[in-house]
Amino acid sequence: DYQKSSAAYLAGSKNPLAPGWLGMMAAQVVLKANDTNTSEMIWSEIYNSTPNPAIRKSAMQHLEALHATQDIEQLNQIAQKYHEMFGHYPASVEALLQVGLVRGLPVDPTGLPYMYDADGKAHLNPKSEIVIEATPVTPPSANDK
Repeated sequence: DYQKSSAAYLAGSKNPLAPGWLGMMAAQVVLKANDTNTSEMIWSEIYNSTPNPAIRKSAMQHLEALHATQDIEQLNQIAQKYHEMFGHYPASVEALLQVGLVRGLPVDPTGLPYMYDADGKAHLNPKSEIVIEATPVTPPSANDK
């Protein structure tokens, strides 16, 4: 159970003598459960509480990836709305701007504009240094059948 595992890592990380990686593990495990809000909260706490520059850098990279993932999900929903309105997917994020579906040019946390594939799926600009880890697909349990 990802939630229970994450809670255990997080509780352990509160110990002043605990290694810094415990909090990082809590954030990673909860992300595997597709709980991006909790993962973001944990990474923010790690970023704000650690004096270690390497851990702060890692936390910021994870926060940027989480924000980009959320942006991409929203842009995919907007692309679907565009498709329903015009019968095809937007060729670019600028197309969304032109028809008023977004108020400004959507950019990732580093300031680079998002892009669209021909199938209407948003993705990071190839120049972006943000790395979004693939979410593993969990097979259905016996209870889901």
